[in-house]
Amino acid sequence: MQKTIFSILVSLIAILVVSCSAKTSEKTNEQVDGEQNVRIVSIGGQVTEVIAALGFANQIVARDITSTYPEEVLKSAVIGHVSKISAEGILAHNPDQVWVAEEGMKAEVIAQLQEAGINIITYSKEKSVNQLYELIGQVAQELKVEEKGAQLIEKVKTSTPVLASNEKAQKPKVLMVYARGRGAMHILGKETFAEEILALAGAELAVTDVVGYKKLTPEALIAANPDYLMFFESGLESLGGMEGVLTIPGVAETTAGKKKQIIAMDGAFVSGFGPRIGEAIQELATKLQTIQ
Repeated sequence: MQKTIFSILVSLIAILVVSCSAKTSEKTNEQVDGEQNVRIVSIGGQVTEVIAALGFANQIVARDITSTYPEEVLKSAVIGHVSKISAEGILAHNPDQVWVAEEGMKAEVIAQLQEAGINIITYSKEKSVNQLYELIGQVAQELKVEEKGAQLIEKVKTSTPVLASNEKAQKPKVLMVYARGRGAMHILGKETFAEEILALAGAELAVTDVVGYKKLTPEALIAANPDYLMFFESGLESLGGMEGVLTIPGVAETTAGKKKQIIAMDGAFVSGFGPRIGEAIQELATKLQTIQ
């Protein structure tokens, strides 16, 4: 019974969206300063930054909770975490485009949106510099600003010149820890953003036998013996700052603990792989002393 009522509600919303779309079709087909005037729902901090960097921040009508940059997008509605976003929540904003990472949203939600005639555009969920270039090109093509897209790609490329000079014989070993208090600490290993960003900054993972995420233990800490321990700023704060980290069992036995080499960066900035990636690499490399 509940499923039937839910289906009816979605259908009613879809009818309203189609009706509204018909009334506003002239508006959405207009050009504003030579660019499309579109209503965008952006799901994912990376794609939101790209859309904004291409000049469409003001056309983002709704976003997920990870989309917090740039400041211009903060005036748009927040529709929650991607895992909890509903079709109604998106349809309520009458979007022309919905951007979401591959496998990033529940299949039933996508099906409901497609039934309502919404243009859903998916992009690769891989986090790398090459994926960023591809995403910029994809967004620029969809929004019909290919020249701006080419310019943004070039800007990102020229902002990351530090990489070529970071071929050091002895690279610092970094243990990236995702923390939400002492009861929720995990190591980031291969096939995560940490592997890519550390390599770009002239460092390397302190663990080579971990793929994805693994719970942090004192034994794992001591075995990894990292030169640096790295956290998101929010994670470091949840542990009581540097002093709190130094009291975690196993930390004192590591090089990072003995030298108090504990670093932290804004999570979205360092892991987002958006247009600011060059700045993130520069900042991380400076903290790791891989550049002077």
